[in-house]
Amino acid sequence: MYYNIFSEGTPAMSLNGALHQLDSHGKYPEEYPRAIPPVTSLIPHRGPMLLVDMVVEFSDMNLIATHKVSKEPFWATGHFPAPIGPIMPGVLIVEAMAQAAGCHAKLTCCRNAKKGFLVGIDGTRFYATVVPRDILELAALRVRGRGGYHVYETTVKRGRELVAKAVLQIQTSSE
Repeated sequence: MYYNIFSEGTPAMSLNGALHQLDSHGKYPEEYPRAIPPVTSLIPHRGPMLLVDMVVEFSDMNLIATHKVSKEPFWATGHFPAPIGPIMPGVLIVEAMAQAAGCHAKLTCCRNAKKGFLVGIDGTRFYATVVPRDILELAALRVRGRGGYHVYETTVKRGRELVAKAVLQIQTSSE
C-alpha cells in the first residue's frame, strides 16, 4: 500500500517498505528513499483510461512506471478483432507515456499543478504490438522544462523489447 506524500502528517512509505512521518512542510527526512504515492493522487485519470498502474521509481529527471494490460480491455473487441488481434491502439500507448510524464511532473517540478495537458508529440515510433495481458514498463525522462512547460523523452518496453518511443511536451497549470 502506498500513501500520499502531499499532505502534512501523512505517513509515507518508502521503496523499502518502511513508514516515515512527513514534517510540517510535507517532506520526509532526506536519508530515506523517496516515497511513491498512488497514481490516482497524481493524475486525474480513472478507469478505463488510467493507463499507469504504479510508479516503480522516480528521480528529479526520470520516472519508471508499469501498466498491466487487462485480460479483456475496452478496446479489444473493436481494434483488429480475430484472427489478427486484439492489438492495443497506438494512441493509447502514447497516452500511457503521457500519463507517466504527467506523474513525473506532479512528483517533482509541478507539485502545485492542478491541471496538466499533452500539448505536443514528436518522433513517435512503434516497434512492436501490445496485446491483452502484456506488462508494460513506461519510462519518462525530462530533457528540459521551464515553468509549467516540460519536454520528455518517453519509452514503452515489454520486458527488454522496445515497443514505442516518443518525445512529448507537457503543459501544467496551477489554476
